[in-house]
Amino acid sequence: MAETSTTSTTDRPPAQGGIDAIADRQLQELDRRARRDPAERGDLSIADRVVEQVAILAARQVPGVARIGSGLERAVGRNFPRAQAHVAGTRVRVVVQIAVIWPAALPDVAAAVRENVSERISTLVGMQVDAVDVNATKVVHAQPRQDRRVS
Repeated sequence: MAETSTTSTTDRPPAQGGIDAIADRQLQELDRRARRDPAERGDLSIADRVVEQVAILAARQVPGVARIGSGLERAVGRNFPRAQAHVAGTRVRVVVQIAVIWPAALPDVAAAVRENVSERISTLVGMQVDAVDVNATKVVHAQPRQDRRVS
């Protein structure tokens, strides 16, 4: 009686050429991908808008930066801070426009914004920050918040 053996496509030696060799290489690649840690599978793409939102939130955290803008001002782009990001792969350049509260020192506030935005994007988004340009485009007086009363 003749013995029969079964071999899987990954157990047999690779073919030397032709279609079998291509199929073997493809199966080996699929097997290699399947054995990877599930956390390493797939791709992550981050939109420019996400980086811009992280930059805006990071700028808001800096003392001396005014948060200006109602719903209508946000709709027409007159709110502060605002940001524009240019993403290329895993690298990013950001331009942040801020309003500074009087009498804060503009160079100090701008340096703090640059540092915080760069650190937050690196940490939270995982991108290499090539540059953070900060434009102080407005100086505003600090206005005490008044509680509204409904009568």
